[in-house]
Amino acid sequence: MADKNDYVAPPGVSSGQSDYVAPPGQTVQQNDYVAPPSAQSSQQSDYVAPPGAQGTRQSDYVPPQQGQASSHQEQGYFDTPSAPWTMYLTGYLFIMLMIVWNGENGLFMKLLGTAYTLLSNYTLSWYSDYKRFENGPFAWFFTRFGSAKFGYASSASMNYQKVRVSRGVFGNYTGTSSTDWSQHFWTAVIVTVVAELLRFFICVPIAFITLFTHKTTIAKYTYALQQWLNQQ
Repeated sequence: MADKNDYVAPPGVSSGQSDYVAPPGQTVQQNDYVAPPSAQSSQQSDYVAPPGAQGTRQSDYVPPQQGQASSHQEQGYFDTPSAPWTMYLTGYLFIMLMIVWNGENGLFMKLLGTAYTLLSNYTLSWYSDYKRFENGPFAWFFTRFGSAKFGYASSASMNYQKVRVSRGVFGNYTGTSSTDWSQHFWTAVIVTVVAELLRFFICVPIAFITLFTHKTTIAKYTYALQQWLNQQ
């Protein structure tokens, strides 16, 4: 069996050591063995860096993330998508501020209640906006100015007509009718107030919970927005 270091001369050439001619610019000793590319050993720990990233060790390689672009642990509490300030104008905000400042509490408690109201209204507004974007089965509950729209629709569905009947000179009767717009207005106001109060009592516990789920909500909202933009 031929040894790895044995040199086999081509046909017609003597096999002496002095007969071997090294390639130009390279000195090769008899005992040097260069394995062909297909036979180079490849260890499991070898990492081939992508073009432009040579020199990266295997332990430094970070695989690309899948799923959401950034988790809720990595983003700040107030890192939210851009939105108009009118989004924070809610019935919950106004009713809570009325309760806080019309009470008999001291100034410190009023300031503390105001801070809680502003923060909980902030998280509730984003939760409501996410639910509207998600368009789930309860998205109608978070409709902006939903109580006012419900009050207007209720008033518009009613018929407030005033009919006046007068008798003519010859005994005949004539009638005129007109719409009582004041009745429409007060019906819309009363229905809106009642609906908003009912909605407020439901939103109070929801707003408290959103204080702790806000970062998760924003992470889901951001991911949903990215998916929606990719489909456009």
